[in-house]
Amino acid sequence: MDVVTADARHVRASNDENADLFWALRGGGGNFGVVTGIDYTLYPVGPRSSWRRRLAGQRGPGVIELYRTLAEEAPPNSPSR
Repeated sequence: MDVVTADARHVRASNDENADLFWALRGGGGNFGVVTGIDYTLYPVGPRSSWRRRLAGQRGPGVIELYRTLAEEAPPNSPSR
């Protein structure tokens, strides 16, 4: 990750560079700086997960409509609004 720290330094956080900061940015807490870039690796998804994409594609519009209905019926102070 590319990070701008609170003292305005531009640093790189990874397993090899600033490992403590890298750990912290991945869930160790907050207020460590602003992440301005992330490098990540994509992995191919095998055929076992293809049914999930088809199911999501078929049911997606219904799920969105259900959410809209529930959000409209929710009380005004509800987090879903």
